[in-house]
This record gives sequence, C-alpha cells and structure tokens, in this order.
Amino acid sequence: MRIVPVIPECNKLPTVKSIKSITRGNPDITVDIDSTIWFSTNSGLVHYLPKRNLFRTYTHDPNNPGSLGSSEVYSTYVTRDKRLLVGVNADPIYEFDRNNQVFKEILYKTAHLGNNNLKYMQEDENGLI
Repeated sequence: MRIVPVIPECNKLPTVKSIKSITRGNPDITVDIDSTIWFSTNSGLVHYLPKRNLFRTYTHDPNNPGSLGSSEVYSTYVTRDKRLLVGVNADPIYEFDRNNQVFKEILYKTAHLGNNNLKYMQEDENGLI
C-alpha cells in the first residue's frame, strides 16, 4: 500500500519539498490503528482522516491544559496497546486521549532523556518505550 499524504495548507498532492517544509526536512509520519495519518510538524500535530478528507491540527494553547506543551512536534508513535504517544520540543511525552480529544503528560522532563527533544520512539518486546 502506498500512502500519499495531502498537505492541509494547499489541499493538493504534495511534493517532497512541501512535505519537508512542514516537517523540518525529516518527516515523522505515523499511520494510526484506524488508518488515519499523523504528521509531526513545526507548527503542530496534523491529523489526516482520509475517509472524510478532513485535517485537524493540534497545537499548544496556554489557556488549555489538555493541549500539547509545544506546537513543535518531533515524533509520534502508536503502541501495541493502541496508545498514541507524542514527543514535542523540550517538554514531556504526551498521550492522546482519543475519547476526549486532549493530551495528557505521561513522562515529565527527566535526566534520562537529556534535552527532551524526543525525535524517535520504539517499543521493545516487553512493551517498554
């Protein structure tokens, strides 16, 4: 199966250059359990629902405790138990609450992550990230 994302700003099939411009040059694209697509970008987390041709962008909102801590999103990962995890610039790791459409911190800043710019996540055979 070939996935061809649509860029929300222009609503056309993208070029490699346009994908790189919204994803800092190294696209982090995650296909979710429901076949929707998540794009990590400099200006938020973009969720594409292909069956409805609908885009949603999640960003940091200082007045909303359920928003991301930063709009600069580095990585996403869907765990085997179907949790969507999100790594943002210099902040905690977030889990997306699908029912309430909010984000919650699951790991706060720690010396184990260094500068907390989490650019990649992977799950081991024991389910540890």
